[in-house]
Amino acid sequence: MGPWTATLLGPAPPAPGPDPAAELLDCARRLAFVRWLDQARATRLTLVPGLEHPGDPAQPDYDHRH
Repeated sequence: MGPWTATLLGPAPPAPGPDPAAELLDCARRLAFVRWLDQARATRLTLVPGLEHPGDPAQPDYDHRH
């Protein structure tokens, strides 16, 4: 045998991935906009009796079919 020595190294550290901060910020912005839009629509909209959406579960006869 020769005069060589071997050193066992541990597994290589994982490569750093992309920073998730930008994606999380985009998600937070979309969520804030949707909440603002829902609130703005709720304050500006007036439902007219008889013209509700037929599938709205808040209405008493929402499952009525023709």
